[in-house]
Amino acid sequence: MRIIERYLIRRFLSPFLYCLAAFSLLFVIGDLFENLDTFLGIPRWGAVAVKYYILLIPTVLTMITAFAVLLALLYSLGQMQRHNEITAMMAGGVSFGRIASPVLAASLVLSLLVFGSNEIIVPRATEEMELLRNYQLRGEHHLRRHLRDIALPHPPTNRSYYFESFDLRDETIQGVNIYQTDESGRLAKKITAETAAWTGKDWRLENVRVQEFHPDRLPTVSRTESRTVELGIRPPDLRTGHQELAGIGLGELRRQLRTRQDFPDAALRPLRVEIHQRFALPMACVIMGLIGVAFGLKLGRAGMLAGMGISLALGFLYYVLYSFLTALGRQGMLPPWLSVWAVNLAFGTAGIVIMARRS
Repeated sequence: MRIIERYLIRRFLSPFLYCLAAFSLLFVIGDLFENLDTFLGIPRWGAVAVKYYILLIPTVLTMITAFAVLLALLYSLGQMQRHNEITAMMAGGVSFGRIASPVLAASLVLSLLVFGSNEIIVPRATEEMELLRNYQLRGEHHLRRHLRDIALPHPPTNRSYYFESFDLRDETIQGVNIYQTDESGRLAKKITAETAAWTGKDWRLENVRVQEFHPDRLPTVSRTESRTVELGIRPPDLRTGHQELAGIGLGELRRQLRTRQDFPDAALRPLRVEIHQRFALPMACVIMGLIGVAFGLKLGRAGMLAGMGISLALGFLYYVLYSFLTALGRQGMLPPWLSVWAVNLAFGTAGIVIMARRS
């Protein structure tokens, strides 16, 4: 890498890191004030709050990185324009493309880092944060490793499941309730069990009670001490049924989509939208890089205030449109891919067009 490329990247990275730190701090302070009463009501609240926000930071960073890229580029390039550094470079034979390429490459690297964080760090941090949140709400003195009140529909088999709790360590369920309906939607069978344990391919139920409901006679009841049942779900399904989709890895999202192909389209739309988001949100760093370079090199001597104003306006517009269109995608008013990628395509095209005119 030549001196000029290293210089441009350094000028970009310095305000970028400041932006990340400032936005993260503002987010944490705002959230802390909102939840301060909850923290104060639990033992050793200071240590719990520190752990909570350490777990929250990866999610915050994936949300703010693209905006930090935009603001850092507009600021750094605007300052270089103000001090005639860009003019001096171009007068010395440095092309527009050579000025833009290092910071765009840095934006691409940041996109890859955001994608990797979403797959490796965020799901684990989200799971730990959910456990910690349960601990806070219940005021227990030891963090428990189980999920509570899990409800899962299973349309292909006309079943619905409700489990009182699921232990994440040994993959056992407490309080099993299985509801089977017929084609008309009438309850045909109810299976309850004290516990269920995952055997690797199916579930072993203990202390099982089966009620069968008939339209023309009284229900029949049978009991068994132990019974092996194929429920059509696995332990990861219980985690995903309890978690927000944002806390699930891409591989598990795709597996869920494959195993739920028989589900109604309305039940699959959030999964499809989320899968597209896993690629579109990291790509926002590159899109904001294009916009930042395009506008940063056009600021001239307008300086920092103009850069901040443009950053706030463009960032706000991007996230408002993105949130609105993805909501339409989840409701079925737009195809999932279009609802997620439309804003990236529009902003990316605008950035390319402006850069082409500038060069």
